[in-house]
Formats: sequence, structure tokens, C-alpha cells
Amino acid sequence: MSRSPTAWQIDLEIGDLQGDVIGGKGLFSYLRYNVVLNREWLQEHLDVDLKASEVKGLQEMDKPKNMSNLALLGAMASKIQIQPNHFPAEFDV
Repeated sequence: MSRSPTAWQIDLEIGDLQGDVIGGKGLFSYLRYNVVLNREWLQEHLDVDLKASEVKGLQEMDKPKNMSNLALLGAMASKIQIQPNHFPAEFDV
């Protein structure tokens, strides 16, 4: 129902559903930004080197002790994931 510049692949069979829209055009704007909590992704995308046990601990997002570290990772990811061209002119104030 939307076209998103940040669509993530669901799996090999379904893909990212980029072209799957009703009536040939998107009905709304949708953006998705993720931090993948595994060692390889954090190292490759954020240059963060954590032990496997540290990453596993961060996956417990309901733990208050993880909030500041998760917020920091989110802020770091936002600097590389969010792009001005993701927002159509309708968002201009």
C-alpha cells in the first residue's frame, strides 16, 4: 500500500514488496529504520565492536539498564539511515 525508500526484504520468496501497491501508486508514506542487534551488523554498519554476550544482553529491550545503550545505537544508526530524500515535499514545513 506504500512505496518506501527504506523497505527491508522480508524473505527470498516475498522480497520487499516494493512494487506491490494498489492502483499503481502508494497510498501513504512509510519509512522503516532498524538496528539489527547482531555483532556483524553492528560492526559493519556502526563500527561498534561488542562481545556476543553484550549483544545478547542488549536484545532484552525491556530491561531498563539497556535503555541508554539502545538509544545510543539508535542515534548512531539514524545518522547513516535517515536521508533527506526519504521525505516527500508534503513534509516540508
